[in-house]
Amino acid sequence: FEVLRTMLVRGLPSLGVGCQFLQEVLTKTIDSSVSMDEYEKVVEGFVTDDLDKKSVQQFKQCFLNQSNETLGNVQVMMVIWVFSLYLIYQYSL
Repeated sequence: FEVLRTMLVRGLPSLGVGCQFLQEVLTKTIDSSVSMDEYEKVVEGFVTDDLDKKSVQQFKQCFLNQSNETLGNVQVMMVIWVFSLYLIYQYSL
């Protein structure tokens, strides 16, 4: 399972989500080594008031509170989600 998860997680950047900014936000949201301050800088263009800021902080904190195993599972889920969107897009053409 570890090998499969590692392959899938490493595949996320190469799959791409079609939007570099979205990919960066997803990656930094899941990455527990990204500090709250760094994360806030990434999404600052979308934070317009204190309620937005609090929501962003709570959302990121949810990921900071998780184990590495859970974060790895979220990364795998994101790869599957992105790949599913890619397939849906390809078959809708």
